[in-house]
Amino acid sequence: MSSTNRPTIRIRTDQLDVARRAAGLVSDAALAQAMGMHGATVGRTLSGKAQLGGAFIAGLLKAFPGLSFEDLFAVEQPEAIPA
Repeated sequence: MSSTNRPTIRIRTDQLDVARRAAGLVSDAALAQAMGMHGATVGRTLSGKAQLGGAFIAGLLKAFPGLSFEDLFAVEQPEAIPA
């Protein structure tokens, strides 16, 4: 199975922006501190320069304990390839 047939996870940036403002975590450095991650890693991931991984997902959920995975992330299914 190629990687193009696998679901992908993306950040719901609109929801994250609302949550960040509500929590006062407007800078990437403040968000990174709340996530327990390095600021550069957070910045690269948010800008799409680094791949979204498990540590980032866990950190974001830690930073926003009142939000669920579904609030912050979307799972996108690949389009079915006709046989």
